[in-house]
Amino acid sequence: MALHNAPQPGPFTYVVQCMYIVPLLGKTYAEGLSHMLTSSLRHFKTVESARKDFLEAKLLAARLVLDILASVVLHENRILVKIFETFDVELRDIAHALYGSELDDDDLVKAREHLKQHVKCFMESESYAAAVAMITRFSIQCCDESFLIKLIESNQFEVAEECAVFMGKEMVCLIIQKYLNMKMLKSANKLVKEHELTEEFPDVNFMYKESLVKKLAEKGCWDIAEVRAKKETKLMEYLVYLAMEAGYMEKVDELCQRYSLEGYVDSLGKLMFIMLLI
Repeated sequence: MALHNAPQPGPFTYVVQCMYIVPLLGKTYAEGLSHMLTSSLRHFKTVESARKDFLEAKLLAARLVLDILASVVLHENRILVKIFETFDVELRDIAHALYGSELDDDDLVKAREHLKQHVKCFMESESYAAAVAMITRFSIQCCDESFLIKLIESNQFEVAEECAVFMGKEMVCLIIQKYLNMKMLKSANKLVKEHELTEEFPDVNFMYKESLVKKLAEKGCWDIAEVRAKKETKLMEYLVYLAMEAGYMEKVDELCQRYSLEGYVDSLGKLMFIMLLI
């Protein structure tokens, strides 16, 4: 409601100014109110009359980011990330806030190095989400394979994926392999699809479908498992195997008749008999 009352010079500038004052309310209220203020600006990004204010507020937001990093203004790391995302703060904005409007390539390099020192502090304090958000936004090169592994070991999976995408295909493949080792087949399959890595991991999609069918069967959801499996013969054969292993012979017969798998069951039965003998 306050923003719709058209505060001068505009809503984006108004919110940046508010973000300097909000920490005075104390931790109990500061984070929630900061989140509310920045979120409310979503409605104004498409408003043409607020566009000029948005562009001018980017520099103010960059200065606010630097003040937060320097602990001049006390905000939680989540709010820091929210600020440079909401105001689309770029490296050039940071450099402008640090060195003035007449920028050259050296200024951008120095600005990135300035941010890099803060990223390293975040990494050391295990503030991984903030570190990776800055790494990816400002293209800061300071992470390697060991850092990705540390993220995974800390169960920071989404952050690890974001970082891996920034680092390139090789690191995405590393994440997928780690997921496979941890039996996180759904996450591995998602990454394979998103980054078109079927050639590198040809079996992941089937492994995921197989694990899904198994979970459904273990829960007794045979009909749902059948729906999931019926488009692929190998999956249906696997479902028959699970039914036989569970001693659910009525389901075995039902599936065999419906999908003409009698031959498979005969060979499977002989194999299981031989294994029992061994």
